[in-house]
Amino acid sequence: MDISQMNWIFQSLAERNTPARPDGPGKLLTVLPLLKTSVVDGFEYELTHAMQHEHGSIVFLEINRCQLDESIGPIFPHLLLEVNGGQEYSVRRNGSHSLP
Repeated sequence: MDISQMNWIFQSLAERNTPARPDGPGKLLTVLPLLKTSVVDGFEYELTHAMQHEHGSIVFLEINRCQLDESIGPIFPHLLLEVNGGQEYSVRRNGSHSLP
């Protein structure tokens, strides 16, 4: 098991102890364009934008395969998002979908 898989497991376990906000993210305050791209192991990762709400932010990440010439089946990325800032935060996955 590599370090990224271990980080994902520990983060998943920590998420279960984080209380969810019953009132949701709150009112939308602003949308920030991020437009950051990285290519790792044949996949392109794009942080497109963040929606800042009263009680939290939602960050949008797109994952695209660089070469579409072969089928590899379902993809289960184990990502770790690090947020640098002065306030305490928690990160959790909110949802995902794929296009054919």
